[in-house]
Amino acid sequence: RAGVPPTERPRIERELRELARRHEATAGLTDFRFHPGFPVDVRHNAKIDHGRLAAWAARTRTGGTPRRPRRSATA
Repeated sequence: RAGVPPTERPRIERELRELARRHEATAGLTDFRFHPGFPVDVRHNAKIDHGRLAAWAARTRTGGTPRRPRRSATA
């Protein structure tokens, strides 16, 4: 949420990791990031713009350069 100080991020991440471990669907999550404000789709202003979010995630990936999108063998 807006206004949460960066000093709270380690605590929030610990809590998210604990919650993720409790559920089979999220138990394998290892990478948690803090986005300054989720990009929304200009047509719907409530839907997350997943393309922009994915590009941001690739740029901020821990320990390296962004991954290139996979190309199909038929592309």
